Amino acid sequence: MHLAHKYSATEMPHHFRDLAFAYLESSERLCRDMESGAWAADYHKGQVTMLLAFHATELFLKGCIRAGSPGQAKNLHSLGELLEEFSALFPKLHFEPPFGPEPVRADPESIAWALRTDATLHQQLRYPTDTSGKPWNAERSFSADSFLRELEGLRSDFVRISSAVFT
Repeated sequence: MHLAHKYSATEMPHHFRDLAFAYLESSERLCRDMESGAWAADYHKGQVTMLLAFHATELFLKGCIRAGSPGQAKNLHSLGELLEEFSALFPKLHFEPPFGPEPVRADPESIAWALRTDATLHQQLRYPTDTSGKPWNAERSFSADSFLRELEGLRSDFVRISSAVFT
């Protein structure tokens, strides 16, 4: 049996970071198992792997934000908004996670699509439909070997940023 570590209020940013690394490690493990053939790969398993990595990124950003601005605990799921806060607090720390905002054309339709996608990405990775029951309007695919490279970069960023933020 493993007992949960008791984090004090001032250690809460570290709790977010520690959970982020656990989610990332789980995603890496599943992805490696699919890449090696130890676990048969399909899109649904890939979707779970991506969700774990997405949630790791969300928790990591929340931990960094709490470390840089104690007492600031916003309940956001938008990586775009979390990245904005992170960048404002740590302007010298470059971070472009695999789920970050994508550049779009500067027309109202493209911008609206990008904002909707950012606001619902966590839902798209968890559910087959939106909140009204409609399937997501996008093609979906997953490649274990490609995503594993993304995860390696994400881990490298987590380690680099952790050494600067969590002292």
